[in-house]
Amino acid sequence: MTKSLLIKIGIFLAVTAAVFAIAIPLVMSNTDYKGDSKQVLDNLNIQATVTDNGDMTVKETWQITLENRDQAYRNIYKTIELPSDQVGSLTGLSVYDVDNHITYNLQEVSDPENAPSNLQNVCYYTKKGNTIEIGLFMPRIYEGTRNFEIQYTFTNCITAYPDTAVLYYQFIGSQFSIPITNMNVTVALPQNDTATEKPYAWLHCTADSFLTVDSPNQISFTAQNIPAQTMIETRIAAPLALFPNVTRTSSSTNLQNIQNEELEWATAYQKKQGIEIETKNSFIVERGPYTKSMNICWEYWTFQLPLSS
Repeated sequence: MTKSLLIKIGIFLAVTAAVFAIAIPLVMSNTDYKGDSKQVLDNLNIQATVTDNGDMTVKETWQITLENRDQAYRNIYKTIELPSDQVGSLTGLSVYDVDNHITYNLQEVSDPENAPSNLQNVCYYTKKGNTIEIGLFMPRIYEGTRNFEIQYTFTNCITAYPDTAVLYYQFIGSQFSIPITNMNVTVALPQNDTATEKPYAWLHCTADSFLTVDSPNQISFTAQNIPAQTMIETRIAAPLALFPNVTRTSSSTNLQNIQNEELEWATAYQKKQGIEIETKNSFIVERGPYTKSMNICWEYWTFQLPLSS
């Protein structure tokens, strides 16, 4: 049996505390992002909530259009690469079929490729090495639009360094075979009144996208017209005070290394695109006026700097 949809998401997590946000989006043509795909993820909304012990609960809402391909669709799934030294285990998987108003049964499916032909209304996850597959079997459909809510939790997603706490998460992997029309992501961090610094945040995406630091405890980004096999990831470096109960730690400082690496990547990209930039206080700054919120936008890149910059 050929699986109908594939999302391969690699997760690479590290932890650090920080105070500013950079987003890295590239604008491309929005006329051909679908290619010849018979499947399009019209809307992907993700809410990721991180707790003070480093666990992260992810809720994904999918609206998927499936065109006739002379073969029924029934298995939707994604695979996630989980380095064991950066992420813990998966718990609490649930799938809600919005169209049929039913919660799927969590069931062991050891070999999804050869699952019984009558299997439906079932969700599952399997693990092979560092790769976890999360999937569902729905009633067969040849064409139409389906809507699902998928929720799961990963433990130990934050690593605490002496100078910061970092989440490095790939929401969409480079092997995701389905184009996406609209993607909206919000990452909520723990509340802590003693933490007055804003987090740093970087968005890596070669589609039309934009990241903002909404508050000291929330980062969000959007992306549109995303071709298949386009990687989308964010790196967040937050104040240590937000994560007093994290168990994954490192004795080496890391914040400056992260800032240098992000600056190097951004500079190299803009040089490749022939965009004139200058650096200021270790941040990349466009030659042009700032908006009130210190958002800097141009054709290929988007940055958000702290108001104090």
